[in-house]
Amino acid sequence: MQQIHDLRVIKTRNAIHQAFYEELAQTPFEAITVAGLASRAMIGKATFYNHYTDKYDLAKQLILTELSTLDRALISRVSEGGFDAVSDPLPEQYGDNIRHLKLMSTIHTPELDFTTVTKARFGETFRTIIQQCPVLLKHSDAVADNLTALAYSFFVTTINQAQPLDQTETREQMHEFFLTLSMLREAPPVTLD
Repeated sequence: MQQIHDLRVIKTRNAIHQAFYEELAQTPFEAITVAGLASRAMIGKATFYNHYTDKYDLAKQLILTELSTLDRALISRVSEGGFDAVSDPLPEQYGDNIRHLKLMSTIHTPELDFTTVTKARFGETFRTIIQQCPVLLKHSDAVADNLTALAYSFFVTTINQAQPLDQTETREQMHEFFLTLSMLREAPPVTLD
């Protein structure tokens, strides 16, 4: 696979990516072929294989790339404006990322599953954050798993919204969520009979 970052490589990869998104918008992932992608991208199959091992490799790399782009935007936002800034609408420049992730969220095959890849990425991120916490957690993996499930649920809801999330409503939901967590933490233990 080529790792060169010259203009020809960039243009070829962009053509492959565009062809993939166009195909995925019209065809179930299982029916997409390398030959079809190559034809739509106006390249040969051998050129495709110079960049990706197969359509699963292409899709996984695109999922991770789109998630990384959003990660950087959200991390930057939190460092500049605090946690409340997460609920601010993403600038229009991230619209393609959201559309691409929504398209790829339909990929669920034995070879590649969007949910599995995305949750693994979120889990890695939360484990890294937890390791950097000044508080030593006894059950850090379980905490990371729970944060991953919560973040994935919010993420899927966000990318599947027909309209962008209302900023005020999102902040209210987050406030209520954290308020509920605080109340649960202070509430007496509940026993199940």
